[in-house]
Amino acid sequence: MNSVPTLAVDLDGTLVNTDVFFESAIWYIRRNPLRFFQMCWWLFAKGRAELKLQIESRVALPVSDLPFNQSIIKWLKSEKEKGRTLVLVTGASQKYAEQVAEHVNLFSDVFGVCKERPRLTGRNKRRFLVKRYGEHNFDYIGNSVIDLAVWKKARECIVANAFPIVVRIAQKRFQQVQVLSESLFKRHYWNAFKQFFYVLVLRVCTFMVSVVFVSWWTGAKDLFSSLLILPAIILFYITAFLVGEFRELGPHREFQQRGIFSFINPYWGFMSIPLIIITVIYSVKLTSSIWWFVIYFVLEYMRWTFKKYYIYYDAILTVFLWVLSFSIFTDFI
Repeated sequence: MNSVPTLAVDLDGTLVNTDVFFESAIWYIRRNPLRFFQMCWWLFAKGRAELKLQIESRVALPVSDLPFNQSIIKWLKSEKEKGRTLVLVTGASQKYAEQVAEHVNLFSDVFGVCKERPRLTGRNKRRFLVKRYGEHNFDYIGNSVIDLAVWKKARECIVANAFPIVVRIAQKRFQQVQVLSESLFKRHYWNAFKQFFYVLVLRVCTFMVSVVFVSWWTGAKDLFSSLLILPAIILFYITAFLVGEFRELGPHREFQQRGIFSFINPYWGFMSIPLIIITVIYSVKLTSSIWWFVIYFVLEYMRWTFKKYYIYYDAILTVFLWVLSFSIFTDFI
C-alpha cells in the first residue's frame, strides 16, 4: 500500500501560467465583443458556476496552446515515477480540466467545476479534499492567497509560482512548506511591466512638454483645461495595451511560457472593456470631436500589436501628441 499521501494539484497559475476560464472567456468574446454583456447576465443572474458552464459549452479551447509550466510538469512527472498518486483539483470547468489532464497525462483523477461541484476554490476546495482524503492526509500544490485555506488542512504545503508575500505567509503559518519555483512575476513579467511603464511615462512627458511649450509660444495661460486631456490619453494608452495583448492568444502566442497579459493577473485583462467605455465617455465630455482619441488609440494599438516596428510608431505618436497639444490652444478640436 502506498503510504505517501495523494498530491492534489491546482491548475490556474500553477500547472499553467494563466487562467483557463479567462482564456475561454476571451475566445468567446473575441469575435463578438457584445457577448461580454451576455456573460455579465449569466454571472449576475445565474452565478459564476453557470457562467463557466455556458462558456464551456460554446468554446472549444485549444488546450495544447496554453502556456504550461514546464518546470512544474517535470517535477510532477518525477513524483509520479516514484509511485505517487496525482489528482487535478481546480476551479476551472470539468471539461477543460479533463482536456488538460489528457494533454499532460499525469493525473489519476480530475475534479473541476460542474453541476455537482459549482465551486471548487478556497474553502470549498478544502472541504472537498478533506471529505475525500481526510484531514492532513493529502499534499497540495498551489500558487495564490486563496490556496492558504487548502494548505491549512493539507499535510504539506507546496508553493509554486507564487508572489513572495504568499511564500512568506505560508512559511509563517505552516510547518511543512516546500517552494518549487521563484515568483512568476520576477521570472516573466517584470521586464514587460517596465517597458509598459516607461512608455507610459514617455507619453505623459511628451504631451506635458509640448503643452507647456505651445502655451508659452501662443501666450495662453489656461493650462489646467488642457491637462484635463491627459487622463484620457493615459486611459487610451492602457486600453490599447490590454486590447493589443489579446493577440497573444492561440498557437501564435509570442511567449509560450507566459499568460495572456504582461500583467500579474490575467483577470486584469477584463479592465480593457470598461476602460474603453470610460475613456470614450471621458473624451466625449472633453471635446466634440472624438476622432483625435480614436486615432491615438489605433496608433497605440498598432504599436503594441506590431512590436517589431515600435520605433516608427513611437515617432508618429510623438508628432501626434505635439499636434494635439497645438490644437488645444488653437481651438482646432
